[in-house]
Amino acid sequence: MVWGAFSSAGFLDLAFVACWMNNSDYQEVLPDYLLPFRRRFSRRQFIFQQDNAAVHVSISTTDWFRAKNVDVLLWPARVKASGARIQEKGHPVPSKSYLIYAKWYF
Repeated sequence: MVWGAFSSAGFLDLAFVACWMNNSDYQEVLPDYLLPFRRRFSRRQFIFQQDNAAVHVSISTTDWFRAKNVDVLLWPARVKASGARIQEKGHPVPSKSYLIYAKWYF
C-alpha cells in the first residue's frame, strides 16, 4: 500500500507500507511525511484534507492532529466538496490557505 499527498506547493514523499493501517500505524507515518513537508513551507497555512476512513477520524488520530497543530478540513465523505458546500457546513477554507490532499493507493 502507498500513502501519498500533494498540494499546490508540491508533492510529499510517498510512504510505502506493507500492511493495512490501524490508528497507531497511521500516526507513525504522518510525522515522517506530513510534518517535514509542513516545516519546509512554515510561512504558509496548510489545511490537511483526507477522506473519513476510520483511521483518519479516530479519537486518537484527531488528538494527534490537535497536538501537532495540524488543521484538518472537516467535510463529509463522498460529498463533492465545492467551496459553497463547505461554506454551508460552517467550515470555510480561508482564502490564504493551501490544501494538502492525502490518499491511500492499493
